Amino acid sequence: MTTRGQWVRAHLTDRGALAFATRTLIAMALAMAAATMFELEHPYWALISAVFLQIRPETGFVIEKGIWQILGTLAGGAVGVAILMFLMPYPALAVMALAIWVGANATASALLRRLNVVYGFAIAGVTAVIVVTLTMLDAPAADGGAVFRIAEERVSEIIVGAVCATLAASVLWPVRVKQALMDLARSGINELFDYLDLELTAESSGDQRHRSADTVLQTIVALSDDASAALFEGPEGPGRTRAVSRLCQKALALMATVQVFGRFRRRHPELVGSELDAALDRLRQGIQQMRATNSEARARRIAQALRRELQETPAEGGKTTPVQRMLFRLMRMMVGDLIVVLRANHAIETSDRALLKAPALAPYRDPLIGAVTGGRTTLLFLIGAGAWLASGSPATVVLMILPVIFSIMFARLPSPPAAMRRLLVGALIAVPVAWAVALGLMAQVPQGLAPAMAIFGVPMFVGLMAISDPDTRHYGIGFVIPYILLIQPGGDMTFVAGEFARMSLAILVSLALVYLVFRLINEPGARIMRRRLVASTARDIQRLGEPHRAEGEDWFDARMAERLMRLSAYDRSLPERERHLTDLGLTGLNLGHSALRLQRQLADDDSPEVRTTARKWQRSLAHAYRRASRGRQTSAFRQRSAHLLSALVDSGNIDADGRALIEGALERLALTLERLAKTVPSASSSR
Repeated sequence: MTTRGQWVRAHLTDRGALAFATRTLIAMALAMAAATMFELEHPYWALISAVFLQIRPETGFVIEKGIWQILGTLAGGAVGVAILMFLMPYPALAVMALAIWVGANATASALLRRLNVVYGFAIAGVTAVIVVTLTMLDAPAADGGAVFRIAEERVSEIIVGAVCATLAASVLWPVRVKQALMDLARSGINELFDYLDLELTAESSGDQRHRSADTVLQTIVALSDDASAALFEGPEGPGRTRAVSRLCQKALALMATVQVFGRFRRRHPELVGSELDAALDRLRQGIQQMRATNSEARARRIAQALRRELQETPAEGGKTTPVQRMLFRLMRMMVGDLIVVLRANHAIETSDRALLKAPALAPYRDPLIGAVTGGRTTLLFLIGAGAWLASGSPATVVLMILPVIFSIMFARLPSPPAAMRRLLVGALIAVPVAWAVALGLMAQVPQGLAPAMAIFGVPMFVGLMAISDPDTRHYGIGFVIPYILLIQPGGDMTFVAGEFARMSLAILVSLALVYLVFRLINEPGARIMRRRLVASTARDIQRLGEPHRAEGEDWFDARMAERLMRLSAYDRSLPERERHLTDLGLTGLNLGHSALRLQRQLADDDSPEVRTTARKWQRSLAHAYRRASRGRQTSAFRQRSAHLLSALVDSGNIDADGRALIEGALERLALTLERLAKTVPSASSSR
């Protein structure tokens, strides 16, 4: 059996895929029936709306996306009406106003992280385009009342599709976000255990550690993205969302902390000592035991026993150096974070309301990325608008709609050109299939909605099954959306070969344009984004020294997650010898956590001299990180650390043991920055 044959056989017997395709087809049939009952002019827009909402079948996702789709539709409809009221006699000015609206929505979407909100912005831009262009196609008949009627119909068509999709997702074989979150969390924790094990293994390679870190980061970001939809699945949703946020926060903290031990074991074994080395082996053994068990409760018992064992390990005696004391303390904190991760995993299932609230991971808002996304989408819209103004053909409206939707929705994908290529392949399959259905079959059956939908639904069912599989999702979308646009099912369908050919060409050209423009205008390169991401991380590290930053760790982790994900993605695009960006991001995360722990220790000394020196030290840390990321050593950080220790001795408010811990932390940070500065030049020298 070929691979393709195995895929077909697997999906034809997969209950999840069959349920998804059946549920979506029923939602489309409901949308078609409702649109026909309300005598809407273009009911096929309701079908497209229903399909887009069902791409993620979980009920919470459908409800959340439906809400944002309705809000985006209403906003876009209002803007479209305003443009028509003022600029109906001036098509060129109307197009420019639409271009500004489309560009603004695309730019805003690039500054957000929740995909359903991004979809809402895409719909807001497209709805205004639909309202304006379809009205202007028959401008002589469009008086003031007609403008509102047409806008009302376009908005109604999209809202009908959203309501029907939400109803079907809630009633027919509902799939809950809870299960998706539990699966992702379980997978993410196992991946985290693997990464912790690799970092604590002196023999592991840098490539192994980087690939493992990439996997953990991808799962953390996916888990955080999915958590918002749980809010729409009953009263337990908020508790589940809090648990996901806490798990993500502590997973990032563990990734930052374990790097310290790994680097000391690989680069400074003489500073570790036999006692600490044995404790690290015991920590690694405990992590392996937690990874091996399938019981979350047993994993927690192992972690709690490990914490008790490490608490009994002496770390304050005269035989231990300041660095070793700091590492022993860090190890105990790491085991505590492991227990919180396991508890948060349990709370995702039980929706434990006792968990402290943690902020959701924040999007990385870079104006440069927003400008690129907005400019690319505006360019695609203007190309389509130029074709529409030049020809006046209804088919060219597609050139302004599909490029805007896919340019906004696909901008956040790891490889937008690859996704668009799959969409184009799906559309190339949809054209002959739609031609056969429209001209070969539907023309031969009695007129009426039921028989037409029955024949129309057979190829649609296969396309929907492809959407249910993430590996073939973009092929399925590329087939389904063009197929609907070509057939344009409704109560009274007529087919003209010339119009069908023009629409087919417009769809294929629009998708090819998006593919080409994504190839030509993508996000700034890895080296540019590295500088921007490091600069924003350095600013946040400096801000951690502000007195009011009491929630510093949660705030910092929430802002670092997507930066780490982006650095990891850029790393994969670089030559092997230049791949240090993941390490750069994790080092920044670790520096922030270390600085916060140090600031908490310094809080015991409220003397003005220490407070002033601590703020200067925090600025020096941020500056040293930025310099080290460019391969530049700095002696200023060690000098500033020495000044801080001197101020602590002079004030006398922290005892000798406390000062020893601070001294060990300062030495460790200096070694980390020096190591980072030595790592980067080999990657940057080839530039």
